[in-house]
Amino acid sequence: MDSKKLDTIDMLKILRDKPTLKAINDKGCIVGVTGDEKNISVRNTGYEKLSLEDNWVMIEPIEYDKANELFRKGRMVELIYPSGRRKQYRKMPLDGNIILETDLPIPSDGLWYCYWS
Repeated sequence: MDSKKLDTIDMLKILRDKPTLKAINDKGCIVGVTGDEKNISVRNTGYEKLSLEDNWVMIEPIEYDKANELFRKGRMVELIYPSGRRKQYRKMPLDGNIILETDLPIPSDGLWYCYWS
């Protein structure tokens, strides 16, 4: 998806129509929709409210090979399963212990995302 900035209302309309997309704003807040009811999921926020003044960039899921390439370069990638369960993979975990794996596992289902490439 292009990196065109969208306002909050336009971002929510796109997520309603394309629930596999995610959106991220300048503050690192990630928004998506989940379930058949398309509930709004807000993550990585230091605040509890979305502003109508925020600008958003849409994030598309990426293929396994692209996720693996970004992972090898030290980027954090995330796998989101249809159930909503998420698993993050990074070369350098938050506790500072180095992960020795060279490739990501190949999932039977799920979508890969990289929010900061």
